[in-house]
Amino acid sequence: MATINFATREITAKIVYFGARGAGCNTNVARLHALVDARRRGELDRVTSSGGDGEGEHALSFDYLSPRAGPIEGFGMAWQVWSLPGGLDGEVRRDQILRGADAVVFVADARHDRNDANVDALLQLEEVLARMGQELSNTTVVLQVNHTDAEGARPQSDVIFDLNPYGFPVSEAVAADGAGIVETHTDVTEAVVGRIADVLSGQPSSVVLTAVHDPERNADTDLRRHQETSHPTPRRDDEPAEVAEVWDEPEPYDLPEGPQIEVPFQPRDFAGYHPVQVLGAEVEGDRVWVELLMERMGGGEARRLSIALANRPTDTPPAARASPVTPEPKAADEEPSVFHYLPESAEIGPADEEGGTDLPGIWYGVLGVAGGLLIGILLSFLLGAFT
Repeated sequence: MATINFATREITAKIVYFGARGAGCNTNVARLHALVDARRRGELDRVTSSGGDGEGEHALSFDYLSPRAGPIEGFGMAWQVWSLPGGLDGEVRRDQILRGADAVVFVADARHDRNDANVDALLQLEEVLARMGQELSNTTVVLQVNHTDAEGARPQSDVIFDLNPYGFPVSEAVAADGAGIVETHTDVTEAVVGRIADVLSGQPSSVVLTAVHDPERNADTDLRRHQETSHPTPRRDDEPAEVAEVWDEPEPYDLPEGPQIEVPFQPRDFAGYHPVQVLGAEVEGDRVWVELLMERMGGGEARRLSIALANRPTDTPPAARASPVTPEPKAADEEPSVFHYLPESAEIGPADEEGGTDLPGIWYGVLGVAGGLLIGILLSFLLGAFT
């Protein structure tokens, strides 16, 4: 059963490698653990049979954080990987390991004398799933044909004919040499991510997605997340990008500790929020952009905060404010604008006293009085004529 944790912004899914005794389930998981970036994975745990003495058959498990994007933007994918070989005793232990699995890798043994053991293991898988109310045909399964390099190994087509009635995806592997392990795991994880996307879009799916809001995190997981954010895994040019991105072993970083600088960053509209997770960091020119997940104290909706760190010494004084610059006058041959009809400022000033043609102010008053009297006489004459 996959879970989506809104507090940690992670989707966690479980994958179980199931097969007959000696088919290579433990070899797959152990090799896979060695291939995953050490900064992203947990310890390889060993689960012994019911006797608990460490002898005989045992199961293996570990968890890791995937660098690849999940079905929801901003949410990471965490995987729990288990092996369940056929020799592990006890139905209870087997049910506990398989319960809640979102996908199964059925490891089939291609050696010529292991066909009956493969069929028995497939029937056991179907029986365990039935006890949990689940059908094999509706389960996300990838069939891995292992030991294909053994002398007298059966053709892959024969193994598929006996063990693949539902048309599950098939991969070929030699787990002891590490061949096919990454391809098998990539197939099953992509299938689970696709099923989770179906759930989110409202389509029927074999994966059950449960939403939780649990801020408690595993300490190892937090440490791996912090290390991966601080020191991304370098990629070697001589390996394919799709493999190097996920499975490269990290190159060592031997750098001395640097100074610690405290930078106030709380904006006014984020009052009452506190950072809970670094979502990402990116260098852009002379700035470093840091994306933070901010949560309100006491509960509330989470928000994203982007911080730009300028690359300059902390003791550098702030840049002086530039004084306004008077724009240069436009050239005469520039394209005229709608304001070009206005006269220059010198043309709209008062006229010169010496060369001006205006009358003195008193004459304007005399002319006004005379005009008023003339208009009054005319009005009186007109009114008398009509009466």
